[in-house]
Amino acid sequence: MPAASARYEGEAIEVSNAFKPFTSEELGRLSLFAQHVADIDGLDLPQRPKLTLLLGEAAAMPDVSRDNVLAIVIAYRKFVSEKDPANFNRIRNMIARHAREAGTADSATVLAWLANIEAHLKDVRRGPVPPSEVAAVERHRKVLQPPEVIDWLVNGVVAHSDWKLRHRWEELGGWSNHAMLWLAISAIADELKAFRAMDQMVSAILAIQELRA
Repeated sequence: MPAASARYEGEAIEVSNAFKPFTSEELGRLSLFAQHVADIDGLDLPQRPKLTLLLGEAAAMPDVSRDNVLAIVIAYRKFVSEKDPANFNRIRNMIARHAREAGTADSATVLAWLANIEAHLKDVRRGPVPPSEVAAVERHRKVLQPPEVIDWLVNGVVAHSDWKLRHRWEELGGWSNHAMLWLAISAIADELKAFRAMDQMVSAILAIQELRA
């Protein structure tokens, strides 16, 4: 993508006109976000055009190993951890603030583009209904949403050991519940697409000398 211009939602913008300059500390956080995105480029699951779930009594996800899942969850957590200095929310808010402070027509285009990314993330987190109806204990059924399943997987299983979240994960079948696993992985992969899109803007900002305070 050219350093000084780009196209978002079909509109050409001059990135150098869209923002107030960034401080060295802010540029460091932008660089760290770019590194987070680079870390997912070598992973297998985010590169796949689709994920297959075989339904039925013996539901399965062919060609998806536990190592695949662990790798994508670890990479994903960097974007959503409240403690990470370059998590997605911090980077989005920083870019939006600099665009508002610039107050140009290009800034307005950037802000509209950021709103579209946020709308995409909300749609992803609602989740598809059919595969997310996961059989629970005692033949009860509950429609699960991606955020809660991801929370169980990230904070109950992979990154932390919250016993309540781990218990809920295990209660619904844990690693053997492929429908639940498919829901979490699909949602994470779709969220990573939004984070990659943000990285295009981050890369453009980092390439423009005029945006360095």
